[in-house]
Amino acid sequence: MPPRYVHLNVHSEYALTDSTIRLPELAKRSAQRWQPAIALTDPTNLFGLVKFYKEAEGKGLKPVAGAQLLLDDGEQRLGRVTTWCLDRRGYLALSRLITRAYADGQRGDALTVHPDWLFADHEGLLLALGPDSPLGSALAGGRDAVAAQWFERCAQAFDDRLYVELQRVGKPGEEAFNRAALAMAAAKGVPAIASNAVRFLDRDAIPSIAAHLRVCGGQRVPVVAFFSEDFTPVHVYGDRTLSAYRTAAAHLAGASCPTGLAPPAADTLAVVTGEWLEQFERVQWLLRLSGRLRQLHGD
Repeated sequence: MPPRYVHLNVHSEYALTDSTIRLPELAKRSAQRWQPAIALTDPTNLFGLVKFYKEAEGKGLKPVAGAQLLLDDGEQRLGRVTTWCLDRRGYLALSRLITRAYADGQRGDALTVHPDWLFADHEGLLLALGPDSPLGSALAGGRDAVAAQWFERCAQAFDDRLYVELQRVGKPGEEAFNRAALAMAAAKGVPAIASNAVRFLDRDAIPSIAAHLRVCGGQRVPVVAFFSEDFTPVHVYGDRTLSAYRTAAAHLAGASCPTGLAPPAADTLAVVTGEWLEQFERVQWLLRLSGRLRQLHGD
């Protein structure tokens, strides 16, 4: 049976900063997996759009044009939103917004869009609010009133072209966002979509990444790589936690060959789960206290 899931948040090599996906291979791989459609959302650019359309349609896929926009109100960066073109009007509106970002929205090394520009020129555009959006940032910061105001403004402007974007990829805080965003969406009758930020087709296709994730000379599972929101490497963890190794050593070596160190835990599953959660918490605090990211968000 063909899959019902469609990737709606894909960056290509034309993103220039966070992806190496080549469009011919993207179309080929999507067709091999019976994907009916694919969306390209390179950040604040449409450089690859013509090639994307040709490659997708050549493989029998429906191409969906879009872009991620970084919103900045002139005082601080508010977050990223995902947009898709519903029709020609949407393409023209997105083109105007990106052009204005290049002309008037350069903030350091980033191209930004003022929220007022988006709310004034959005005919034919679909909008999704995910965990990295202004809605997600407000909810994560405990600013529920700001989150509600932002959601209300988007709902009034976009009406039935507004969505909440849910993700479950193991990032800190995503479940809290999903619960809060779903509650707000249900109250307004706003639909939700499932999304996954696709930046690579294969882990092993990028030799530098594959080499970085090797453990004791080989590829192990699981190995988790943690990145910041701008895809700066932060931490790598895996393949077994300390408690898992203790249990494996006790099983293979037996009581006659003790390690002389701590014994295996009585409840290995509970301890291993706790060790993984500690790693996620460690990365969360590392990022939350990062001077670079705090300066980036004016925190």
